[in-house]
Amino acid sequence: AMATFQAAPFFFVWLLAASVGGMVASPAPSTRPFVGVSPPTNLVEHCVTVRTTDANSKQSPFGEHIHVRLLEFSLEAQDALVERALSPEVDLDDPNADPYGTVLWPAALTVARRVADLVRSGRVQRVLELGAGTGLVSLTAVSAGASAVLATDYNPITLDILRQAALLNFELSDHDRLSLAEFDVTDEGAWFPPWPAHLAPPAPSEGAAARAGDSAGRDLLVCADMLYSPRTSRCVARRCMEAREAGWRVLVGDVGRPGVPAFLAELERLGLPNPAFTPTQGTTVTGARNSLIAKEHQENTPLAVGVLEIDPLC
Repeated sequence: AMATFQAAPFFFVWLLAASVGGMVASPAPSTRPFVGVSPPTNLVEHCVTVRTTDANSKQSPFGEHIHVRLLEFSLEAQDALVERALSPEVDLDDPNADPYGTVLWPAALTVARRVADLVRSGRVQRVLELGAGTGLVSLTAVSAGASAVLATDYNPITLDILRQAALLNFELSDHDRLSLAEFDVTDEGAWFPPWPAHLAPPAPSEGAAARAGDSAGRDLLVCADMLYSPRTSRCVARRCMEAREAGWRVLVGDVGRPGVPAFLAELERLGLPNPAFTPTQGTTVTGARNSLIAKEHQENTPLAVGVLEIDPLC
């Protein structure tokens, strides 16, 4: 059976940029090419190795595996978030109040590996990530050679972390392949953010496939570590089915959070027969953690990660 990951109690933080060491907040929601900004002082860097497995993969510039320089909030910054989370003044509807995207979560490691395999084998060309957080999956997709990667999150703070990490990982010539956009999966009235003009495919077909790009199965919708609550999980399921109907592949990874049953039930209600996660060998992640955000691990230990792949509806 797939191991269950015990998430921290769900709380929110009212986060002001000045209170966490100068993190620069994003402007109004938009889709834009990567643009570097001055590095904040509240981030710590980790080198994460994504161990690719596809026997047909092309050799990367780094060798067989992909090495990603990842940024997370420092322990001091996490402590500041927790302190503010306990304030009665917290606005629960403020996206900036969610601290979970400021650190890496374990399913992202497994999902990033699978994304790298799909890109290197030529089965996927473009990647749209929901709930990108610190951005390991999106950074890996760019490193693996994806022609376009659109990283989305409803929290502008996490997008700024990812923007900083891109500066560490890519040459200027690669920046145009990564774009960032604010997007809330629970907004029922919103379609996926459009591909930026410089990343969009030429002459898309009519209908649903046109809205998402005429991908012929080469576009991938991906998310990891998002199934915290039943409501959010049902919304993620609806996004997955929207992408499937538009001709996209779908890849979801999770470690058995409480929202998994609601996610699977919604997929089945929407017409996907017998959806199920396949247990895959993953690991925990290391790094300093405030105990109210996540459990801290001093070393990588085995952890079952569920992976669900959905083929496009042709």
